[in-house]
This record gives sequence, structure tokens and C-alpha cells, in this order.
Amino acid sequence: MLGEGATFLVLESLDAARARGARIVAELVEQAWGNVPASAHAARPGRADRGSPVGRLLAAHAVPGFRRVYGAGNGDAGVDDWERGLLARDLGPRDAPPLSLAPLFGQHGGLGALRVAAAALDAARGVSPVLVHGIARGGCRTALIVGAWTPTPWTPSRTMSDHLIVIPVHNEAGTIGDVVRGAARHGDVLVVDDGSTDGSSEVAASAGRT
Repeated sequence: MLGEGATFLVLESLDAARARGARIVAELVEQAWGNVPASAHAARPGRADRGSPVGRLLAAHAVPGFRRVYGAGNGDAGVDDWERGLLARDLGPRDAPPLSLAPLFGQHGGLGALRVAAAALDAARGVSPVLVHGIARGGCRTALIVGAWTPTPWTPSRTMSDHLIVIPVHNEAGTIGDVVRGAARHGDVLVVDDGSTDGSSEVAASAGRT
């Protein structure tokens, strides 16, 4: 079953995590995102992405090979074929084949956060680096490199960064204001609008830091 919905993924700075004595299992090495100006439903599997976020990450980091790759696997045949084609061009023979968590957890809005959590657990067990890839039906792409965290000497900084709380939204004008106000008590809020037509972005912007 395909499901729309909200997923909360709280990203904490390394300084903040160390200051509160958190058990750190992995580190987000780098992230990139972009958008392919095409409908994924109508895109050919061979449609290239010249500004590929995966390609940009590989250009910036000397990755000998991803030991695990988590793909979106949305369950939409057109999007899934396109994602496989994009990753086949981005990755090489030394990279692991893409995996989807959908067969384990079903199709729902929380799969993106679960992919990041799975990558962190992999890295903690020594399976790293890990690539987490996402693609939406509108052509938006995200890519994260998750790696093992190596403890290093640390001196607390004078100013600690807040948490960044990312909230995806699609036509939730009636509720997004309360959600943003509640989340803003715990950190900075970034609302990612997936093409809403009901003014969700404006409501979110007026409700807090977005």
C-alpha cells in the first residue's frame, strides 16, 4: 500500500550529542539533494540526472565503495525503475546493490527515517560507508553518506547548535501550524513542502521558524 504521511527525523549536531552524553553510533558524513525536472511516472528508466546528488557526493568524497545502499523502493513501478536506472549510472561495481526496506516494513511515510536509522546501525557494526537514497514522485532526490563515528578529543563549543527538525508536508494547512509550533519548542524547524496547493507553506511559515 502506498501511503502519504509525515515523518519526523531529528538531526542533532555532534557537539550537542556529546554535551548531553549521548551514545553516538554513527555520523552523517555529507548530504546532497536536487530535483530532476520530470514526472517520475512518465520518465524513462534511462532518463539521466546531470545534477545527480549521488554524483556530487562521490565527487567530493573518496569513497572506495558503498558497503550498503538503501534505495527508496516506493512500490510505484515507474519510480522504482527510474531509481534503479539512476543508481546504476551513479554507482560502480564496487558498490553494494540497492536494498529497499519496504518488504520488511510496508509502504509508508516513515521509510526514509528508517533507512537512515538502518544505515546508522550498519555503520556502528562496521558496515560503512552506507549510502541512503531517496526519490519522490515529483523528481526530488536526496542522498546521504552515513559512516562510522570515531571518538576524538573534544572541547565543548561556546554556542551549541539547536536540533533541526525536518517535517515533510503535502496539503496539511489545517494541522501543520500546530505541528510546527509544537516542534519549535525543541529546535529549529524545516518544513519541506511537496507541492501543496492549500497554502501549507504559508501556514507553516507563519507558525514558526521554517
